[in-house]
Amino acid sequence: MAEDCEETLQEFGFENTRHFHPGLCATCLKSPYHVKLKHCAQCQLVSYCSRVCQKSDWKVHRQFCLANAVKFGKNVFSEAKTKVTSFKSWTQFRTSLQCAVSVNLKRVLEQFEREAVWFPKVCEICKDADLSKLFPCSICNSIFYCSKEHLEQDIDQHIHWCGEYLTCVSVDQFLLRRDSADVSFILNVKENFQPLPEDMTQLLNSETGLSQKVIPTDGKMLKKILTDVSFADELTVIIFNILTSESVTDAITLLYALEKFCIGKDKKKICDITELNIHVVGADGMRELMSLTRWEYIAHRLPNLKKLRVSFIGPEVIPAIDDTVPEDFVYSNGEFPVCEECEQSDRDFEYRFCNVLYHHYVKKKHFFKPDAVIAYNCGFHAHSGLEMDTWPESLKLIISDPDIPLIFTSFSKEEADKELQVLKNLQDVSITLPSQPNPFKSLRPCRDFSRDNNCHVFYVNHFITCVNGEKICN
Repeated sequence: MAEDCEETLQEFGFENTRHFHPGLCATCLKSPYHVKLKHCAQCQLVSYCSRVCQKSDWKVHRQFCLANAVKFGKNVFSEAKTKVTSFKSWTQFRTSLQCAVSVNLKRVLEQFEREAVWFPKVCEICKDADLSKLFPCSICNSIFYCSKEHLEQDIDQHIHWCGEYLTCVSVDQFLLRRDSADVSFILNVKENFQPLPEDMTQLLNSETGLSQKVIPTDGKMLKKILTDVSFADELTVIIFNILTSESVTDAITLLYALEKFCIGKDKKKICDITELNIHVVGADGMRELMSLTRWEYIAHRLPNLKKLRVSFIGPEVIPAIDDTVPEDFVYSNGEFPVCEECEQSDRDFEYRFCNVLYHHYVKKKHFFKPDAVIAYNCGFHAHSGLEMDTWPESLKLIISDPDIPLIFTSFSKEEADKELQVLKNLQDVSITLPSQPNPFKSLRPCRDFSRDNNCHVFYVNHFITCVNGEKICN
């Protein structure tokens, strides 16, 4: 089965995003396990395993390197040791540096460049940037220390996150060998309705027959899997589960919530409906367009469903795709592939992209009343109080109908609570699904630049909350 996973992982659609890891070669992501790394002498921010890797990266690295050139023997992080007194000031230090570099280069930094600023090679405890002193965690190669004392001071804290850091490294190393980061994976079509299993891992195991139960969080165990050839099959399964979860989390998270609610004017259970209308607010056009087939998974688990209509609504939906396209356009059957079973069952899929704010969309002639509204990793609170905050007017309309559930996901419990407070400030809402960990979150950890509440990583769709809607009584 691992061989099947390996073959499937090569059928990708998304272009890879290049990521930076301070303890790995900036070009090929080799680790110190394999070869001694040498830092770029001109900026000291990146390292390479060979002259070949350094030369091949120079065309991309050159501008960023010159903008962060070492001066009088000190790199741009040399002052951090004396200026940083808390993690808040550390965040401010890096944010200011990122802005300065962006202004210097007269452009927005690439993801790799931002991460070189966000996750630099400095001591975790004192922020010392003297490369002659620094050494990495021997397991994840992601966190650095300037002395044995500082390693020992941080060891209890780091043990909790070491496995997640190593997972980040391992997934990026794996994807570097491929052309894309998306998994071509289709959930099996169900002849009879089956409620979702307990969590994402069980769902993937039930669909693939894989035996891997959980992704190890213990750094030492994960390192053994990664470096011992006898664990090659298990590693493939781990990576497969991680990438597949990232691919299907949006659709399955929606289905997970809808299983708890009565749907439509007839107040049916999700297993009995024949037509489902969904609004995705604050949508990212490119991300949604590239993953349309994932929404078909909902139909695969709902045998009675004949029509699925999804509208992706937001001011950045179409510009991310093509600014020559009108503010509203539709993809329907025949314009994208569907599986053979759905085609034979005459299932109708319609995906509408609406390049407007939601409170403008409701006035359009192509508006239709949804059965549910969902916002992924919404960030309502991040805009609260700002002059250009457009969410309040839209949210008031969304929550004005008590029969239509508003589902939203967040990166953390703290963020989820803040999002909920934004809604409460607008009007009274019925909390039908209190903020809680989402069992169908993505399994791919993402390093957290700000480390809010001392959390080093976050997961897409980590927490789920729902207001309004009529919940099914158990």
